[in-house]
Amino acid sequence: MITGPGNAFVAEAKRQIYGIAGIDLLAGPTEILIIADDTCDAEMAAADLLGQAEHGPGSPAVLLTTSKQLATETPAAIEKQLAWLPTADIARVAWQNCGEIILCDTVDEMVQKADEIASEHVQVMTKDPDYFLRNMTNYGALF
Repeated sequence: MITGPGNAFVAEAKRQIYGIAGIDLLAGPTEILIIADDTCDAEMAAADLLGQAEHGPGSPAVLLTTSKQLATETPAAIEKQLAWLPTADIARVAWQNCGEIILCDTVDEMVQKADEIASEHVQVMTKDPDYFLRNMTNYGALF
């Protein structure tokens, strides 16, 4: 059996081997949703967004936050990291085409938006991360 994450080439290899060997699934482009409040640092959010965006030019990277400061500081942190990131050519295209920062008024609104987005990877960086574990219903993996 062949299992595990990968880029478009891994997905194609799994597609070709399906029926000959077992596979876990045929995944689409990787994606990340970061749920953060004012306890999250913009540099950390940027690094984690770009860490998924670098997987391919169609990889969505979304920051969902209640912190106006984080929403304001993250784009500059992303640009700073793109200046030296070895995978910047791919990550920049993904961020420009599929990146988004959504500013919410409440934690409940973040849960609602997160469930609408239903991301493969959801990373929670808040004062109370267990709140999202208890209240979210639509996601692939919650970190």
